[in-house]
Amino acid sequence: MDLSIQDKNISQSSCVYELSDEVLERIKSNDHKLTSLKLLGSSTNNTHHESELLSLLRNRELCEKTGALIGSNTHLNELYIDTEDDIDRSLEENFDKFLMGVANNRSLTTLNLGYVSDGPNVIKVLKPLFENCALTTISFENCTSTQTWYLSSFLSKKNNNETGTLKHLSLDGTRGDNPIDDYDAAILITTLGMYHCIETLTLNWTTINEKSSHALSNMLRDESCTLKELTLEYNEFDDEQVSTFAEGILGNNKLGMMNLRGSNAITSDGWKRFFNILRPATLGALHTLCLDKNNIDDEVVTIFMEVFVNNNILKELDLGNSTSITTVGWQALASLFLNPNSAIEKISIANARSSFDDDAVIAWTNALSQSKNATLKEMWFSPRGITSRGWLALENLVCNKTSIDSLYDSNHTLSYMYGEGEFELCEGVPTTMDAYHEFQISCRIAFCSRRQIAMNARQSTDEQSHGLPDRIQNLLKKMVNKIDRPETRHEKALQKIVHFYFWSGEANMKDILDMELNVMVHVIAMLGCFSKDGHHTNALLGHGEHTLLYQIMRSVPSLFDVSSNNRKNRKVGSK
Repeated sequence: MDLSIQDKNISQSSCVYELSDEVLERIKSNDHKLTSLKLLGSSTNNTHHESELLSLLRNRELCEKTGALIGSNTHLNELYIDTEDDIDRSLEENFDKFLMGVANNRSLTTLNLGYVSDGPNVIKVLKPLFENCALTTISFENCTSTQTWYLSSFLSKKNNNETGTLKHLSLDGTRGDNPIDDYDAAILITTLGMYHCIETLTLNWTTINEKSSHALSNMLRDESCTLKELTLEYNEFDDEQVSTFAEGILGNNKLGMMNLRGSNAITSDGWKRFFNILRPATLGALHTLCLDKNNIDDEVVTIFMEVFVNNNILKELDLGNSTSITTVGWQALASLFLNPNSAIEKISIANARSSFDDDAVIAWTNALSQSKNATLKEMWFSPRGITSRGWLALENLVCNKTSIDSLYDSNHTLSYMYGEGEFELCEGVPTTMDAYHEFQISCRIAFCSRRQIAMNARQSTDEQSHGLPDRIQNLLKKMVNKIDRPETRHEKALQKIVHFYFWSGEANMKDILDMELNVMVHVIAMLGCFSKDGHHTNALLGHGEHTLLYQIMRSVPSLFDVSSNNRKNRKVGSK
């Protein structure tokens, strides 16, 4: 049994994977350090052990005892029952006995039931728990229409004016018989809107349609709506229902995350209608939008751009697996980054069959460079149609090594670019692969975090600086201690410059020292990297008075006497 104990004095190694007498005693004694309990449904790393949940369910007496102890505990806040498949029919009665005890608990705020059996028993047995005044989070998979109906009735507060406590509900519908249907989904949504301050709602793999789309629309447009995150993956919305849904979004100013992945019943015309309805909206709260695996094409992108081109709220956009978008659509999407107030931090178009080619890449890099974008951190894309021309554009975006000034003016915000899928080497293997290899090297250096190089530099100074004079050793240690902190754009630029000076073997430090004295912090960091990788170790960080490092240190004896307030973040190369 996995005990996640909220006590920083107890390490993760204290987690228990068997239902021992000691664990039961801690539950019985109401141990205040035990606030989260997880029953694993699959075997632990010790493959010879049976899963703890199965061990429990084979013992009826233990099921009743454990359930009763959990039911009477007043410090447990979270219970996770990690079932991965249907519980054996012969053990269902024991499971019910366990849940009957659990249902008496009044301290649980989070309940995750994992994969629930097809029958309604689990939900019926837990009725007292669903009705308690503490529960804020419920999630389970394989939810049937019958279970949805029971859950709705238990969550209703029809007998008094009290507002329910439920804030987070996640249901993955069954893909087999008796899925969450349109009628029961509508009842559940209406119940949540009337009786609870729901903040996150997930309804995946359901047959929700006309009734539920109207219920959702009404819920969203209600002024008292508290919903912040909505996930509706692989549902059966069609063109009519998505328009109804859009009307609700138009009247909402609180929804921050919307996930409509895999809404395959919506055609391109339906998406056009959807975004046409949203065009007047400011969507002032929407920061995350997932439209992965949908029928979105170039015409939809055109209308989408009219909605979002001047948006300054959206941070994450997922258009992955949009195979109907051509290079024309991807190039049009680049205009998002021409917006000087763009807030987009992560964008995804990862798909091996997408038409994200050289022309699209160049349009994106030009837009990011022209606007001097300082928000985009991650790009996820497929490399399938990219040749050496595209890789060079991407490399120059983050590390233009033409000159020190061009390197300084490169993009220093991007910290992750990922190409998913197989190459289509339409320009010849050597040319494209060489360009891709250069791109990888540049990104590895450009995206290296200060914290990582600080670790390398610290290891280097600890292991190899003992041959240097004491004053130099102390100065080295002070410099390393200055590395492990957040970076400004200016400092990131200096770090890249130092990296590439050393990488190219140009160890003459005069030009670098002419920039700023505090660039020495990055010099030491780079020395640490090379020390670890075996590059130029003897020349740079060797022993004695004739090493390059010693000469650098000796030439700037007042390095730490210069007040940081007097150091100007001037452009590289200026005098």
